[in-house]
Amino acid sequence: MGKKLKILILSSYSKDYSAGLGQGVIAMLQNAGHDVTWGYNGIEEQIEYIRNKREKHLRNLDKYRLYYKLIFAIKHFLFGKGKNTFFEISNEEKPDYVSKLMVEKIEGNYDLIYILFSSFMISAKIIKELHDKFNCPIIASGIDMYYMTGGCLFLNGCDNYKNECRNCPGHTYFRKGLSHKNYLYKKKVYEASEFTLICNTWMSRFVKNSRIFEGANILIKSYTLDEKLFCPHDRFVSRESLGINRFDGIIMMTRCDLNPRKGFNYTIEAIKLICKEQPALKDKLILLTVGEIVDNLDRILPVRVEQKGKVSTIDLIKCYSASDIFISSSTDDAGPSMVNQAMACGVPILSFEIGTAIDVVTHGVNGYIASLCNQKEFARCMLSFLQITKEERELMRLKAREAALKYNSLEAGAKAIESVYYKFRS
Repeated sequence: MGKKLKILILSSYSKDYSAGLGQGVIAMLQNAGHDVTWGYNGIEEQIEYIRNKREKHLRNLDKYRLYYKLIFAIKHFLFGKGKNTFFEISNEEKPDYVSKLMVEKIEGNYDLIYILFSSFMISAKIIKELHDKFNCPIIASGIDMYYMTGGCLFLNGCDNYKNECRNCPGHTYFRKGLSHKNYLYKKKVYEASEFTLICNTWMSRFVKNSRIFEGANILIKSYTLDEKLFCPHDRFVSRESLGINRFDGIIMMTRCDLNPRKGFNYTIEAIKLICKEQPALKDKLILLTVGEIVDNLDRILPVRVEQKGKVSTIDLIKCYSASDIFISSSTDDAGPSMVNQAMACGVPILSFEIGTAIDVVTHGVNGYIASLCNQKEFARCMLSFLQITKEERELMRLKAREAALKYNSLEAGAKAIESVYYKFRS
């Protein structure tokens, strides 16, 4: 092992968010022998402030949604441009007073700063001030598109980031030029701040098209998780603990999120298609969902439905372990991290060719990959899994776990972080 590093982790979400993603990062670095500090005195109050700010932002979007749509429709009619996207962005050079206080509150000296979640909290100006104060490499986790754009978190089909976010179709009607100004400022800060963005292969395709990162460092790495926490458990014991007793059929698990980019409707339509083609499947399948509860989902689908709603990390692991396959139907997503979690629990994946699945899923070996937004191909992949033998499904489970240990283990994650430090400090 090399030098014992003093590492500061900053995040706009708590360490327990997203099934303990922050806890996993802490364990990753501590297990590698490093001295890890989570946040600073008062960070929990700031995270609560950020949560309220984020909720206010979402309420505003809902409040003015029809107004924005009307504006964009007029722009498109008059000028032939304008996308049906709308958001609020902040001035990257002028963070709010709470974020500015953050840098003042952080005490001590650090060899490395790791930013997990940044939204509404850690702007480019804060990154600059952190580097000025601590003079150490800064790593950020590329969980969304924020770092490569002038402000938006998701592209929604917009490729204006390739043009330095000039004439932003979703924002500059109201605050002309801010997105482009933010873009240029980010580029300047990242080049001067020993800054590294960690992202998966799918994200890197977009990053490489953004001029922001022409002079900055990129590390391609899939999500890290605690493989001792996310691990296989007995399938039938897990089913019984979830109240799914004496079922010897196939359980397909997914997260229910009605945000359009999460693509839940693709899962619904795929199940309808395969059951129409093979009606006998109706009595052999269960769709197990976590997340949002959908009224009358059992009437919409021709198969049995078990909706568990929001669950604890322990119950989430039980859901993974009880399942035969995890379905990820996201169409615009850097993750989801649930793909990695499911595989660590020995569950094969069905996914579109997007996000973290590109790095960890080998088609026909530990899961299936369908062309993006191809409904029929997605359904065919689902049916292919249902048609293989029990022995072949068991082999897929083993291969899923093997891939998670290879790409997502704590050890693999720590080595990636250390490589960034030594790149700047060798």
